[in-house]
Amino acid sequence: VVNGNTAFQNAEIDDFIIQRSNGVAMYNLAYLATWYLNKGVVTGRQARSGHPSLVPSELYRTQDGWIFVMCNKEKFWGVLCEKINRAQWANDERFGSFAARLKNRQELNVALDEVLQQQTTAHWLKVFAGQVPASAVNDVAQAIIKRFRFVIYKDV
Repeated sequence: VVNGNTAFQNAEIDDFIIQRSNGVAMYNLAYLATWYLNKGVVTGRQARSGHPSLVPSELYRTQDGWIFVMCNKEKFWGVLCEKINRAQWANDERFGSFAARLKNRQELNVALDEVLQQQTTAHWLKVFAGQVPASAVNDVAQAIIKRFRFVIYKDV
């Protein structure tokens, strides 16, 4: 549908984006759907697009925007703690396990916001690169330009 670095005018890509987004969204519901179908567990929406049972796995404020951090494995939590210079959190009884972090989600989110707001999103992405799953939160224009590398001509 789209070729990188292609100039276009009046192109219709929203159907492609919607179909792709719906596919990703449905894929990410697989185990939540299993919880519901097997046990009737209904998971509600979490603030900051947070994961219902994994913490941290949600949006956090940075100096210039937002970043999504996802510690979906215990090993990522320890690395995150080291990368933000809070190694002591890895063994803190409030945050040392998935269960503890879930129980203390609000306290941990406040603490992480405080640390992550000290630097820009780009800074943290460089620090976390290849070691802690994280992504910038882009506005629509940034998301489209970065994803498809369009060249857009305004006065054609």
